[in-house]
Amino acid sequence: MPHVHFILQRCWGYSLSDPLASFAIVLGAAGIIRADCLFAKLNKNLERLIDGMKEKMLREMLTITESYAAFTRALQAVELDPMELPKDGAFALLTAFHFQKLLNPKFTPEDLAALRKLTRGSVEKTARENVDLLIKSGIGKLKEGIELSDPPK
Repeated sequence: MPHVHFILQRCWGYSLSDPLASFAIVLGAAGIIRADCLFAKLNKNLERLIDGMKEKMLREMLTITESYAAFTRALQAVELDPMELPKDGAFALLTAFHFQKLLNPKFTPEDLAALRKLTRGSVEKTARENVDLLIKSGIGKLKEGIELSDPPK
């Protein structure tokens, strides 16, 4: 640290003899202090943002787990159509619908219904592609009585 002291003495010695140098040093010091204050403020804002994101994510996770509990409770009273999605697939689709609603808060109920229909169609198309891939790769074979070419009910 003796080098820093020497450098400061030299700079201060020059600044006393040159008013422009004195002004530059004061201006530089003020800029450093201002930058430090801005970084401290930025750090606080980032902490608040992260805490807010964490809280929102936890709330959504809570919503999903509560929805799953309600869904499994509803299944105690309802028998799912065997040609439709099984319970885990149906819940995954409902969760996708929930996320779509969150991602598109300005959508009207009609817009959301159209989006759900597109999503359901996409799930069916991808399922058919996966069936073809499983069969062609030799991993599985099509169950008897199942016809995936029919659209979902």
